[in-house]
Amino acid sequence: LSASQVARLEALGMVWDALEVNWAASYGPLQVYVKEHGDCFVPQSYQTADGFNLGKWVNTQRQAYKGNKGGLSASQVARLEALGMVWEVRTRS
Repeated sequence: LSASQVARLEALGMVWDALEVNWAASYGPLQVYVKEHGDCFVPQSYQTADGFNLGKWVNTQRQAYKGNKGGLSASQVARLEALGMVWEVRTRS
């Protein structure tokens, strides 16, 4: 595409990386959770008020970090770690 075509598409709201946009939209509720609860230990069954399954999403991020489900970018890892993400969660006895 020419620079002009790119500019026109972007003016219309073109999304070039839908996966990153979706990831960022899911990261927002985690930021809210951390602000309210002080940590990233989201119960797997936890859903936000609008029905987003944040607990499942956080678990998916942990699996992706371990190399499953496509992995995470260095930027995503850094953003999660900035919130205090613990990658290996052990259940309490």
